[in-house]
Amino acid sequence: MSEQTTPIPSHDDFARMERRLFDAIGDSNKSHIRRKRLAASASVLLIVGGAAAGWATLAAPRAGQYTASCYTGASASSDHIEVGTTAPSQGPDGSPQGATYNDPAAVALEQCALAWKTGMLPQFQNGTSGGSTRLDRIPTLQLCVQNAEVFAIFPRAPGDQRPANQFCTSLGMNPPS
Repeated sequence: MSEQTTPIPSHDDFARMERRLFDAIGDSNKSHIRRKRLAASASVLLIVGGAAAGWATLAAPRAGQYTASCYTGASASSDHIEVGTTAPSQGPDGSPQGATYNDPAAVALEQCALAWKTGMLPQFQNGTSGGSTRLDRIPTLQLCVQNAEVFAIFPRAPGDQRPANQFCTSLGMNPPS
């Protein structure tokens, strides 16, 4: 009977098997590393996105304090324009002049008064301005706060002596705090 012998692998055979083994291990490690990198990138994006959303949520009410709706009549359905400020007014020497950022309500009132004075709001809807495109007299203005923390500023009719609380709530808004 003849015995079958398995040939002993040569040095080249061992080298070939070793390369295949290391290639297989390397591919496995590479995909593992890729999965880790993808997971890390996704985590960073979620954290940054969450932080941005949180900042936007917290900053929104503050941003609204530097915008105002200037109405032409004592009604929330009257025509209006939006005004905003980017910097306090400055005098010729660069010093702050008028309302400053420390008082956003005063800034909003100042901006609406300027809109009335320059004719951006051409007339009262109740007709008391006579239709002039420029006013020498700025109407008495009342500041209210809309539900989105944006200031709403209305002209008050001559003789309207209601307290701010009554005036604003009659328009469905909050009085200034």
